[in-house]
Amino acid sequence: MSDLEDTDGGSKAQQLQQLQQLRQLRQHVAQLQTENERLSAAQGSEAGGSGPLPVRREQALYLPRERRCSKFSGSRTDGTLSIEEWTEEAQSCIRSRYLSDLEKAMFLYDHLEGEARSEIKYRPVAVRENPTEMISVLKEVYGCSKSYVYWQQRFFDRKQKEAESLFEFSHALMDLMVKVKQSKLDSIANADMVLRDQFCENVRDPMLRRELKKLVRANVSSSLLDVRREATRWVEEGQTSRDRTHSAPGRRNEAPYISQCEAASAQPSEIAELKEMVLKQQAQLDMLVQHLGPAAAILDQILTPFQIPPRQCPLPMPVGKLEIPSVLSHTLGGDGVGSTCASFGQLVGKCPVLEVCMGGVMVPCLIDTGSMVTTVTESFFNRHFSHLQKKGCNWLGLKAANGLDIPYTGYIELDIFVLGQRILGRGILIVRDPSGVTLQNRKAAAPGILGMNVLSECYRVLFEQHGAQLFHSPSVESAAPVARQALRHCEKIQAIFNASKPFKVKVQGKSPVCLGAGALTMVPVTCPQWDTAEFLLEPLSFEDGQLPEGLLVSPTLVSAKRGMLCAPVVNVGCTDVWLSPRCAIGTVQASANLKDKRMWKFYILRRPLMVPIPLLPLK
Repeated sequence: MSDLEDTDGGSKAQQLQQLQQLRQLRQHVAQLQTENERLSAAQGSEAGGSGPLPVRREQALYLPRERRCSKFSGSRTDGTLSIEEWTEEAQSCIRSRYLSDLEKAMFLYDHLEGEARSEIKYRPVAVRENPTEMISVLKEVYGCSKSYVYWQQRFFDRKQKEAESLFEFSHALMDLMVKVKQSKLDSIANADMVLRDQFCENVRDPMLRRELKKLVRANVSSSLLDVRREATRWVEEGQTSRDRTHSAPGRRNEAPYISQCEAASAQPSEIAELKEMVLKQQAQLDMLVQHLGPAAAILDQILTPFQIPPRQCPLPMPVGKLEIPSVLSHTLGGDGVGSTCASFGQLVGKCPVLEVCMGGVMVPCLIDTGSMVTTVTESFFNRHFSHLQKKGCNWLGLKAANGLDIPYTGYIELDIFVLGQRILGRGILIVRDPSGVTLQNRKAAAPGILGMNVLSECYRVLFEQHGAQLFHSPSVESAAPVARQALRHCEKIQAIFNASKPFKVKVQGKSPVCLGAGALTMVPVTCPQWDTAEFLLEPLSFEDGQLPEGLLVSPTLVSAKRGMLCAPVVNVGCTDVWLSPRCAIGTVQASANLKDKRMWKFYILRRPLMVPIPLLPLK
């Protein structure tokens, strides 16, 4: 009984204790509620008297992310950063981190890979721990290898391309100017002005070019960005006013300005129309040639009795059988067998000879600027280069200046040393030996011919090294006179191809030329002096002047010889038109070979006389 009583007493005591704690908790909660109500009432009274209390907001501090730097491997493939671009990016990342010199060097080394990392790895410790020395070594190894003259020539030869916008053209000029400055510090004193003038001089549109020049003359201190902004505004907003200007009298021959989008959409239709026109004109010319063929034969029969016989020249000759004397070109040689003359040395001079090194063998060569290929005789090849395998090129047909075929058996490719320069991988034709003893002896003395495929490349290499001082360099000054003459010839050809603007062609002679009404006339005109070349003949631009009313000059590929060509001019009027001597009728520029196989073939009829041809109506 006593145990049960004790248990009951203990449980009751615990219950009383729990009730007491519960009562205390209730009192504490009631006090908290009372305090809360009092505080709420006090805040309400203050809010009614002084307005709303400002809300306290949480403040957050944002730390910027570290700028990510690209890695440099020294690769020169497209799309990779150059050493100058990577250096600028790496230095900007280093400036944002506030690193010491040793940490900067470690940062640069960590962002190198491949060949560039190995280049720094095997350098001395003084270089690896100095960021300035590391950048200098990388620029020395992976910097641009082109000379200042090369980049300067690229900059001044840069023109706006056909499908290139004004922004793209300006960016290309800026990039070339940066490379010019990198190749030679302080090379151009007023680089901004030169950049602006180059942009104004080489935009494609002649009217825009004229407006930009006016702007520069009015505001000499304008920059490239100012000129480009004005050019863009002129292109975008000036179309309506230019259309009204072209409708005014006296300006009908000027071609209206067409935007790039309109030109791209109109190009297929214009090409189709031009192609159809050319085909119709070709059909007309074929018909006219058929009609003029019998007339030319009759004219030859009429003029035959009036031909003057050749004058006999009494020269002291030995008695014997006479053979046809001939003096052929350098490429084919000549035959001296047969008739002889006591004054042969006074009639025929010595050919210019230059000794060059081909594949380690010294070869006396004739310098022939009229030959496009370099040749050696077959006997010389068998003596010195028989261990090399000849390559066949039966698809290539070559003719000499006299029209005869050049007999060759194949070709080889060798490195040629000429004027102290190494010309890599030049093709050398192997021509058959002549049959005559005299020619064999002459070929044995000079078995090679040095053509333009070697001379032009030699001039290019020398120009890249010396620039405008090419002819004052030691290697050229000490060369033979014939070699300097050949380089002058290459300089002249290069000047024609790199001319900043087309050459004007003018009526040849001192007498006026009559162009019959409704006829096509081949007008002899002057052009750049060149032995044999092909030029693209185009009509005069609005700035260069205009032909008399009714005369048309279509873009044509023409052949020129020694500074003269025949330009086809059509008179669509009803009256004859006279062209005065030295009158400009068009422009020409040197033509280049197209690598695209999709091109048209034009057949041009060449006549030595001016033949008026009546135009037939197009059907």
